[in-house]
Amino acid sequence: IFGINGDDANPQNTMMIPFFSRRIGLDAGGNPVPIKYGGKFTGKAGNWNLGFLHIKDDNEWDNPGYTAGRIMRTFGKQSSIGLIATNGNALTDNANSLAGIDLKLATSEFHGNKNIAFSLYGVKSFIEDIKGNDFSFGTELNYPNDFLKFRIGYMQIGENFSPGLGFVPRKNIRNFYGGFTFGPRPKNSPVLQVRSGMDFTLISDLKNGGIQTAEVMLNYSDISFLSGDQISFSSRYEFDRLENDFAIIESVSIPSGEYNFWRHSVTVSSAKRRNLWGLSKFTFGTFYSGNRTDLLLQAGYKICVPVYIGLESDRRWVNLKEGDFITQIYRLNLNFLISPSISWYNFAQYENQSEIIGWQSRFQWIIKPGREIFLTLNSPLIDPLERFRPEIYEARVKVKYTIRF
Repeated sequence: IFGINGDDANPQNTMMIPFFSRRIGLDAGGNPVPIKYGGKFTGKAGNWNLGFLHIKDDNEWDNPGYTAGRIMRTFGKQSSIGLIATNGNALTDNANSLAGIDLKLATSEFHGNKNIAFSLYGVKSFIEDIKGNDFSFGTELNYPNDFLKFRIGYMQIGENFSPGLGFVPRKNIRNFYGGFTFGPRPKNSPVLQVRSGMDFTLISDLKNGGIQTAEVMLNYSDISFLSGDQISFSSRYEFDRLENDFAIIESVSIPSGEYNFWRHSVTVSSAKRRNLWGLSKFTFGTFYSGNRTDLLLQAGYKICVPVYIGLESDRRWVNLKEGDFITQIYRLNLNFLISPSISWYNFAQYENQSEIIGWQSRFQWIIKPGREIFLTLNSPLIDPLERFRPEIYEARVKVKYTIRF
């Protein structure tokens, strides 16, 4: 469930991530700081999976560095038990450690050939001068099969739980979630599968039990064709209790209170296996004190085998009692597959509220499997006087060398 790279397999991992590698190398304000030294070791020996990491950066407070370790043992065909531990605090100079355990019981032979998995996990943080209510735990039952999928889970996060190298957007909550999907496959039809179902999330206050957020996602029909094209229709209900005023953008704040709103979506997409493919998603409905309309457009074109270009436009019209505004995000991908072992990926994004262009370029050379060289360049461009200029240049070189024994 927990990963040394921060890539948790927990479906609710955005609610509680005990280790998130991108916390390292940033100050409390999210600005990059130099890395002095570091190393990572991962490997597998029999049924054991091991991962250890230690990084020392040049943060504003004196710290001994950041350490994370993960040990997992598999048993049976798909089950496992593991431990995770971290030491260090990427946000303040207070001492912080964390320890966690997780268990996964899974099989692909339930009732013959069905998949089912049960997960249980618990994590405790150890913080200087803070005691009690620093434990988080959860459990989930997952039945991920073709005709019928369902899952149901529960997560609880203590008021003082604080992973120094992780991420927790909400504390002092209970999160009860679940969902199901039916997916029949018509015979002798151009339709491959029709999926319909529902997902829900209910987040309540751990102290008084009051509901903070409730979400229900209704997927009326998600139709996949043999050609790879898709069309879907869905609705989303959300209840949100704002304890304080919420600044949705710098010039517009939503007052505290209780809000209910419905939003509806239609999505049409063509198969990405085509040289030219596209996606269009239209969403409309109420939103807090007013309404909101979204239009997402995506397109990709394989100019030739080694060259790919992708474009995306995400535009949102928001009309509230407190004020109206429009957000617009443009994204560009330009990728070159020079050879099976050499690739060059480029990504750029512009957002109209901050008026910043973010640009990233990554070059990858696979010398042989397990031995790779990465070169990454990053540079945000700001527009204070309608003339874009680079604010920061950042270059990183990464060498990956795998030793097998």
